[in-house]
Amino acid sequence: MLLAMGVSAFLCIGLGVWYKPLYALLPFAVHYEPYTGAHVVGQLQLLMFGALAFTLLILSGYYVPEVKSRNLDADWIYRKLGRLFYRVLDLRLNAVNRISESVVVQSAKGIFRLFPENDGEYGIVLCGQCLAASGVPETAPGV
Repeated sequence: MLLAMGVSAFLCIGLGVWYKPLYALLPFAVHYEPYTGAHVVGQLQLLMFGALAFTLLILSGYYVPEVKSRNLDADWIYRKLGRLFYRVLDLRLNAVNRISESVVVQSAKGIFRLFPENDGEYGIVLCGQCLAASGVPETAPGV
């Protein structure tokens, strides 16, 4: 981040001092000189009188003093609503997940019962996670 800030600062100062390459990129010819005496003095007057007005407001007491507080900007809305939205979806989707998991496990148990082999032992093998969830051994004895 510091590198990016340094490069940006270098480009900002560089393009301010050496502006001709930037003007060359424009589609039409530009005959503007930013560093004429009148332009520089006018901009300095704006800057200095703005600073003077700010200083006089602070010294006279008309400027509002800084108050230590917490800012509640617009991001408060989506942070709080986002947390609520997450909780609601968490409850609902986990309930759907539990129901669908129990349906799949019960279906797997029913399918196992359709294929008995060797005195009711299970003759097919499903994935280990499904078998572990259903309580069925992964391999039937005697196979």
